[in-house]
Amino acid sequence: TRDMYAKLAKLLETDVNYLMTENEEFMTEVGSFYGRRGQAQASEILSQTRELFAGGSLSEEDQKAFAIEMQRIFMDSKKVAREKFTPKKYRSISMGAVSAAWYLGATVAAFVGYFLYTVPDGWKWMLGSAVIPCIILLVGRHDIPESPMWLAKKGRKEEADEIVHRVFGEDVELEDEEEQPKTSLRMLLHSGYMKRMVFMGVFILCQVVPMYAIYTFGPDIMTAFGLGEGQESILGESVVSLFFLIGSIPAMFWLNSMGRRKLLLISLVFMGAGLTILGVWPMAPIFVVILAFGMYAFFSGGPGILQWLYPNELFPTEVRASAVGIAIGFSRIGTIVSTYGTPLFLAAFGVGPTMLVAAVLVGICLVMSWFIAPETKGKSLAETSALEGIDSVYKAR
Repeated sequence: TRDMYAKLAKLLETDVNYLMTENEEFMTEVGSFYGRRGQAQASEILSQTRELFAGGSLSEEDQKAFAIEMQRIFMDSKKVAREKFTPKKYRSISMGAVSAAWYLGATVAAFVGYFLYTVPDGWKWMLGSAVIPCIILLVGRHDIPESPMWLAKKGRKEEADEIVHRVFGEDVELEDEEEQPKTSLRMLLHSGYMKRMVFMGVFILCQVVPMYAIYTFGPDIMTAFGLGEGQESILGESVVSLFFLIGSIPAMFWLNSMGRRKLLLISLVFMGAGLTILGVWPMAPIFVVILAFGMYAFFSGGPGILQWLYPNELFPTEVRASAVGIAIGFSRIGTIVSTYGTPLFLAAFGVGPTMLVAAVLVGICLVMSWFIAPETKGKSLAETSALEGIDSVYKAR
């Protein structure tokens, strides 16, 4: 590997490129991106190229130029195949669809609660209505294929290849992955991923705590702002939920056109502004309250999608589950505290200070994101998740 050559070069006090031939450097680069299977394919290309020139009269310079061009074509074709397997431009849209589906479910639930509020034993129908989406999901997921990567790791290579060809096309191949060691907590805490885990944990906490408080205690909060009581307050919560849903739709496209970092910062500014208005002016006219809630909810779309998108971009497969689990576990501490603390805080201090606390959390997220939030737009998953690129990714402005 190149690391071995680098250590040898350091020992001999010479340049690493002096020790490596062009073919060895090419093979090392292929191995770092595409694993052993990619190296085997590249080795076959080099072998066929040498056979092509055997006994020929082509000059050494022309042979070298041809070999370099073949190497470039090989790398470009592998890059195209990988991008087809994980298209960059669809990542924000696909994760945005997941986020929008969550908001859609919450909005439908709010309106169902509104319409069933006056129905005798309506709470039973509210709980029972959850069976409907479960049935839809059960039917819709009956033919979802198993993960090709998982099948390959279990030795079921033919099944994995069949799924890849059926879903992505006959020209896409599943790359062999290097055997990865089990991820330990010690490895995560002492690696470059620690900074990313802290960022994700604080980011998700500051994003979901105010949102969970509004969703969970929406009717009480709406009543405190003078938006009616009982069924009317549920209608107010339903309207706010609708703003969450509407905001997620353009955000999934803005993440590609505007970029992750820029949209995140702009969204947090408007979210904080909306909550601040509600906090300092709790007795504002109804249209101001609705506008402030709408501003907060609409601009939550971008950060809401990034809760799903960033974890997939910032962590490689071998550490993603553990790293994201730790980050989300940390954030869930905040959601537990907010669930139990919001009604107590509302009763003790009122709705204005409650909104100001939410605004402070959004402000903390804004400051942290200004210094840490990476720009991953237009980068491959290999680039965004690689430790060696962590500094360049996080310093992008």
